[in-house]
Amino acid sequence: MSQEFGFEPEEKSPSAKTKKGVLISVIAAAAAVLVALGGVTVWLLYGAEKYDDPSFYTYDYTQEHDGVIITGLADESLTELRIPKEIDEKPVVAIDDEAFGYCTGLKEIHIPDSVTKIGGYAFCGCEGLTEIHIPDAITTIDECTFSDCISLTKINIPDSVTRIGSYAFDCCESLTEIHIPGAVTEIGVLAFRGCTGLKEIHIPDSVTKIGEGAFYECTGMTEINIPQSVTSIEEMTFHSCTSLRAIHIPNSVTGIGKLAFAKCESLTELSVPDSVTDIGEGAFASCTGLTKLDIHAARIGNSAFTVCTGLTEVNLADSVTFIDEFAFSYCTGIKEIHIPDSVTAIGVEAFEDCPDLIIYGKSGSSAEKYAREEGFSFQAV
Repeated sequence: MSQEFGFEPEEKSPSAKTKKGVLISVIAAAAAVLVALGGVTVWLLYGAEKYDDPSFYTYDYTQEHDGVIITGLADESLTELRIPKEIDEKPVVAIDDEAFGYCTGLKEIHIPDSVTKIGGYAFCGCEGLTEIHIPDAITTIDECTFSDCISLTKINIPDSVTRIGSYAFDCCESLTEIHIPGAVTEIGVLAFRGCTGLKEIHIPDSVTKIGEGAFYECTGMTEINIPQSVTSIEEMTFHSCTSLRAIHIPNSVTGIGKLAFAKCESLTELSVPDSVTDIGEGAFASCTGLTKLDIHAARIGNSAFTVCTGLTEVNLADSVTFIDEFAFSYCTGIKEIHIPDSVTAIGVEAFEDCPDLIIYGKSGSSAEKYAREEGFSFQAV
């Protein structure tokens, strides 16, 4: 000790007076060092065990009346972070908006069960994060909470969660599986966009709303269920799910939005129930693998099935009343179609570039009128 602080050891035992002087000098010198080395002071005040804790000195926080809110990472070089349950004898209750956003080196984080809220963008852009456990008290996964966590392979969503916000897991391309609990009622806009590693996902019956583009470009997904609780398939919900082989649209659905299933190239067969009043613009555009189609919906929208080049069989039910312009344009594989008498209007170029098409229908019907005007062969039935 004496050598560390610049004192030469005595060769013989000193007197009591000398000992006292040396002790005072040692204390003074030690105090000076401790002032210079604040961390040692902390070590003395809190003990070696706490000082050695990797969570100590690694985050910023504020205190509210009900507890502590973690606001950020003090040391952005960290790869692992463990947030304690308590700070200054107060529970850690929340992780603030953007708290760990773009901490690209962070690979692992432990969140205590005391946390009841995780803010929007809290882990956005944490490109090194591979796995995270969400505490059971969380009820909402906010906007962009885990967006662009490109290395995230696994995440638990606890049963307490009722809502998954917009962009919540946007572009989590390494995520291979996810369980949506039975309490979730809403999946937000673009919530899982670009999760290219997801193969399948089960949506529980509790879900009543799936936001626009929720599964946009989930190119690895081969199957998905739409529960009876859903009444509308919004715009671009499954756009570019290029591996999706089959989809069942329940009779609870009344509308299919614009580009909802566009570029789902692996779909081979499809049945649209009569509960659907409108198939939106481009809803199934460029579904090039689609070969058979049964439509019971009332209205077939603009370009709804354009460029479905593999389509060879189209069955229109008596519930169909309107076929909009370009609805089946560039469906070069269609050779014949029966248009029921219930169809009262057919838009211009509805069957544009279907060169070998023969239209069947009743004499004097809208089908015959359209065929004559557009130059298609017509057969009365």
